[in-house]
Amino acid sequence: MANSKMQDPSGLNNQGLNNLIAFARLLGYIRYFHPSDRAAVTDWEQFAITHIKDVETATDLKALIAKLKEIFTPIAPTVSIFASEESSNISTSLERSRSEDSLQLVTWEHYGVQSDIDAENSLYYSKRVYHQATEKLIADYQSYRADLGGGVSCLIPLALWVQDHRTLPHIEKIEVTEAIDYSLQDRATRLAAIILAWNVWQHFYPYFDVVAVDWLEALKTALKSAATDRDTDEFDRTLRRLVAKLEDGHGFVRLLDRENNRFIPPFIWDWVEESLVITYILPDSDIDLEPGDLVLKIDGAPAAEVIGDREQFISSATPQWKRYLALAKILEGKETTSVELEVKSFTGKLKTVVALRSILYTLESGFSLPLFWQWQSEQLVITNVTATAAGKIQPDEIITSIDGQPVKDAIAETIQSLSRRFPHWFPSQAEPDQIADALDEIKNGLKDSTVSLELGPTSRTRTVELSRTLQSWNQKEPLPDKIEQLQPGIVYLDLERVDDLDFQQALPLLEKASGIIIDLRGYPRVSTDLIGHLIDEPVTSAKWYIPQAKYCDRDRLDFDFSNWSIEPRQPRLEAKVAFMTNGSAISYAETYLGIIEHYRLAEIVGQPTAGTNGNVNELILPGDYKIWWTGMKVLKHDGSRHHGVGILPTVPLERTIQGVAEGRDEFLERAIEIVSC
Repeated sequence: MANSKMQDPSGLNNQGLNNLIAFARLLGYIRYFHPSDRAAVTDWEQFAITHIKDVETATDLKALIAKLKEIFTPIAPTVSIFASEESSNISTSLERSRSEDSLQLVTWEHYGVQSDIDAENSLYYSKRVYHQATEKLIADYQSYRADLGGGVSCLIPLALWVQDHRTLPHIEKIEVTEAIDYSLQDRATRLAAIILAWNVWQHFYPYFDVVAVDWLEALKTALKSAATDRDTDEFDRTLRRLVAKLEDGHGFVRLLDRENNRFIPPFIWDWVEESLVITYILPDSDIDLEPGDLVLKIDGAPAAEVIGDREQFISSATPQWKRYLALAKILEGKETTSVELEVKSFTGKLKTVVALRSILYTLESGFSLPLFWQWQSEQLVITNVTATAAGKIQPDEIITSIDGQPVKDAIAETIQSLSRRFPHWFPSQAEPDQIADALDEIKNGLKDSTVSLELGPTSRTRTVELSRTLQSWNQKEPLPDKIEQLQPGIVYLDLERVDDLDFQQALPLLEKASGIIIDLRGYPRVSTDLIGHLIDEPVTSAKWYIPQAKYCDRDRLDFDFSNWSIEPRQPRLEAKVAFMTNGSAISYAETYLGIIEHYRLAEIVGQPTAGTNGNVNELILPGDYKIWWTGMKVLKHDGSRHHGVGILPTVPLERTIQGVAEGRDEFLERAIEIVSC
């Protein structure tokens, strides 16, 4: 999607804003907690977009109440909507039925909340549950009274009587035939996206007990911004700013057709000694930079100011994760765009450097086909092409085979291969994520290796041959081999590059070692079997708590507890062990390190981790936005807070500009000292 101009940006007046707040809150209550048959099958995206304009333009309290009743009553006829001053006269008791002995009750059951992606295989679910009526159940599910703001209140029945498998009163389904514009150029679509997203977190985000945010005020701010956003870039920032308020390290926002914005220049930097410092330049690059150079300005603005501006759009529970992401995101942009730096060299020389974004950021360095593709509606669609492929292929073309193999077969074969390589995590991913990873695996390979693509439709197929010429880079500084004996008896192991097979093959070497250094400055790809070789007694993971919301607004929120254990394994590794980590270690990396921390299995060298753990949930919004967020609460083994704290090193260490300029890995040097003692 290009940075399209909006068709109708216009501000919200106070009445319009209050109207939309009331609409937003009522929509969330009915969508997630009122168990009527119609509410369960309503297309809430379409519903929100359709009714936003009519609700916004209600001129006063009376008109707003009338409009809310008009649009919600066909879905939820037992919901009461009234002026707040009348609320004292409204009973919250479940209305008794004359024939209740022969009827059931239905309620919503939320385990987390159902994912918008691959719901069948998700850990989280939402479903309606049918019960035999009891006095306790009736007492537990009193109707929920809420102030919607703007002088309007509501009463939401949380349980309904059921007769002949239909909720009472019976409602006939109303067919909606009006075409809906899901384009972000449409103002109602933007406002609906904000309302739908806000409600998910309002009712199911598990960390509002430790995140200090006025979430209702965040809704108001986001709605006012979305109403006046002039192009897709502005709305993108509006949505990211809202997600950032969650302070969730898993809170990522992605516009599904913007993968071509991931090009980077041939260098990386880090925040060292309160300065932005060039830490590494790719070999064969002719850019006039050296490790240790200080970046004073970025595109004419002070570096610290640019970083601070970018950080306001990044969701993070800790400053270290926010800084890590901000430094990476500043470097990203479209192919052939550039970034201008004002630099002070390590020797004190001032210079201006213009760096071209010509390398694709990926999780694994190598070479890629010069295209972007996505699996859409059971087809592999080219979504964008790079400059080198322009003229050979075009966006929207459909790929039907890869090297003579039907696309579906090629994807399935690659998924099987990845499942064998990463059995502890890959098979449990949602199917769309498995397909995306498989397509990345197919696209990447050896430099200049070729791939034959057959393009459809079948009525006019053609075949093109493309070479993997697009350089890709994971923005990592040089490290030892993923398993390497650094010196006699000292073995290095990088968990971001090692898989289970690699580890098993390395066990004889590790068994003989006197010191083992395990690199967890990133995300591990190996199972926790490694920990089994460091213990004599079973150990457990941290504590997982999945929210179970029976009531609106996280009222009386319950949690389902779980964790898992690791058994000792042979051979027992007797070497002295040190783990290295920093602020880029998040989620599963923190699961790993949390066990090391609690049971004191090794020294932890470096910096605090990102402070966010727990299985992610996924949300799709109108306009093709995909958002990730943390769907469960994680506490440390002793029940203390992990979110926003992370794993703290037992041997704290900071990089130095001197060390960067000399090309030294100061964390690794310190780890070697520790395991050598």
